[in-house]
Amino acid sequence: MRLWLFLGALMTAGVGSAPAIAQTRQQVDQCEGRDGASPDAVIAACTALLELRVLPSKLRAVVLTNRAVGHSRKGQHDLAVQDLDRSIRLEPDQGFPYIVRGSAYDELGQYERALQDFGKAIALDPNQAEAFFNRAVTYARKGDNERALKDYNRTIELDPAYTAALLDRCRIKALVDRLSEALADCNEALRLEPTNANARDSRGWVYLKLKRFDAAIADFDKALGDEPGSASALLGRGLARRMTGEVVRGDADIDAAKRIRPNIAEQAAKFGLRLDSRGP
Repeated sequence: MRLWLFLGALMTAGVGSAPAIAQTRQQVDQCEGRDGASPDAVIAACTALLELRVLPSKLRAVVLTNRAVGHSRKGQHDLAVQDLDRSIRLEPDQGFPYIVRGSAYDELGQYERALQDFGKAIALDPNQAEAFFNRAVTYARKGDNERALKDYNRTIELDPAYTAALLDRCRIKALVDRLSEALADCNEALRLEPTNANARDSRGWVYLKLKRFDAAIADFDKALGDEPGSASALLGRGLARRMTGEVVRGDADIDAAKRIRPNIAEQAAKFGLRLDSRGP
């Protein structure tokens, strides 16, 4: 049941004045995050709707879930979990609140709870690509690449145009040296979203591992054209430049990356590279 159906019921029943109905309509739109509503606007609108005495429990669960999304967008994951606990108590057979709560648990580092919630969402709807994607993200954060890849595979089976899943699978396959498969995933992501800076950055790292340094630099240049502050792209370009003999320019890129993200060396290490790597 969508929130606008509740609005229709109010209007049909003649509950409230026209200005009040108009205000509620605006709150519904904002609570659902329409027209680029900010997290604060989402939270405020959902809170106002929750104060309506005539709000049925099914819709109250939807509003609580929407407010939780607003809290998560602000990094208030504890508050999100509180709202989602209430939502799930009201409507325990809806899958989406479990996905949102699982994502909040993931951000809080409570990975086992996250996996339980994603598993529950999948049990409720085995064809929910978003649940498989989010579970894959948690597995990847735990370092369980095998299970992560299995869930990314299922996500893409369900939704072949799921760009984020293609990119994450590309990165993991690059980490485990399945480079031709990784390149195919990144290429497909860029076919779907040609201006995606993250896809350019990810493919750049695949090219870097393939020792196709000029192609890597070209992708990192394009990524940095869209996101000049990307520490990952700066690091990758710096390493590629060092491997082609441009040590001074490479070091400048690496230093810039370290200023943005002091622990950036960890990313290079995951790909089997050192910050002082040089070509022949």
